[in-house]
Amino acid sequence: MTPLDHRLKLALTAILQGNPPVLTFGAPTLVQLCFRRKGRRLARVWGQGAGVEAALADAATRANPDPARITHIEVTLARASRLMTQDDLSRARVNDFRGLMGIELRAPGKVVRMGPLEMLTRNLGPKSALRALSRQIGLPLSQVQARAFPADQFLMEWPGGRVHSLFRGQKIVPVQTITQELIRAMKRRRECDLVVALSAPLPVTVIAQMLGIETERRADF
Repeated sequence: MTPLDHRLKLALTAILQGNPPVLTFGAPTLVQLCFRRKGRRLARVWGQGAGVEAALADAATRANPDPARITHIEVTLARASRLMTQDDLSRARVNDFRGLMGIELRAPGKVVRMGPLEMLTRNLGPKSALRALSRQIGLPLSQVQARAFPADQFLMEWPGGRVHSLFRGQKIVPVQTITQELIRAMKRRRECDLVVALSAPLPVTVIAQMLGIETERRADF
């Protein structure tokens, strides 16, 4: 576990147990928390504060989740943003952007954001995310400033507090290829359960690679 993983575990565990986290004051930090129960989203909110712990506490306060219903928490720590360019929207750059960069729209008195994890779970590329954010902020893209930001992303199991760093930038294997590999494995067996051999592992494999979870750890999910 890295030092940042450990800080996330300590802070979120304290918050979900109803205790204030030990604050480590630092630079202004922006974080998004998504609370899930067995894959179903319960709440997704942004928070900010002077340091990681303060930002986590702010996001959790805004979400006010029921700890008894939570099984996983997605954590997105946003880094410094930059102006988006036309090159970011090119088809050739979609895979470079996917899962690595989030998008932020700014207008006077308004800011809306979509992190890399949210873009993945909603299956949105940069152009589609921009359109969705434009509708959310209520202004055309010509009247807002579009920015992109990299982010560190984590998945925390609850209860238990095990934290997984989510790695990005790996090659995405097409669903058809994964399905064919599973079917070939079924053919090598004399008997098999269709749910165990195909229906269960297919969506887990697709979602796990989108989230960046290493192959040897996918059985945990």
